[in-house]
Amino acid sequence: MASITRRRFLTTTTGTGLAGIFAAGIPPARGQQREISYLCWNNFAPLMDKKLDEIAVRFTKDTGIKIKIDHIAAPQQAAKYASEVQSQSGHDLVEMRMHFPWLYEGQLVDLSDIVGELEKKYGKVLSSAAETAQVRGVWRAVPQYHGMFVATYREDLFKKAGLKIPDTWEDLYTVGKELKKMGHPVGIPISQNYDTISTGGPVLWSFGGLEVDKDGKTVKINSPQTAQMVEWYK
Repeated sequence: MASITRRRFLTTTTGTGLAGIFAAGIPPARGQQREISYLCWNNFAPLMDKKLDEIAVRFTKDTGIKIKIDHIAAPQQAAKYASEVQSQSGHDLVEMRMHFPWLYEGQLVDLSDIVGELEKKYGKVLSSAAETAQVRGVWRAVPQYHGMFVATYREDLFKKAGLKIPDTWEDLYTVGKELKKMGHPVGIPISQNYDTISTGGPVLWSFGGLEVDKDGKTVKINSPQTAQMVEWYK
């Protein structure tokens, strides 16, 4: 049997291969001899990690392909990606968020066939997912889930202070000052984590700013709009 690279194995196994495995319920002979590794974050809900491990056991039972899952803390993911790219070794499957498929385009195989099959079954991928997982027309990642960052508030505090529900970021700033006086400040993450990015991005865009232009090449972060966002945060 001819030798096969890890990248080729992933292309055939996680592409039409996986679709065929799930459809027929019969693992390929090559898959029976293989193990794939998966790198993902430590979920803030521990039961989610436990459930993922249970799914891995079912996957191995159904396909004959062993899967080894490594959980790491979210802040460590970026450094781990860079390390594996530098060494050209590491995990076969990697969980990525937001813009990372664009950063590692050259290290990710084309998964367009998988996404195509999923869209036939479940409908079109959300545009926000396509913007991050589809790089220059090629799906470099398979969208897994989408989290909505919806603001929540305590209605009783707003009524007590006679405050109106904010419609703009400036309204939130005004309301926030009053709530802080009451001992209930507004909470917005400002640190090195995904929640901060998920909040900071929309605030920047609301001011008309961009990190990168629509051409995917021109850096636009150095702008008056970014300065406005920073001042608002301050």
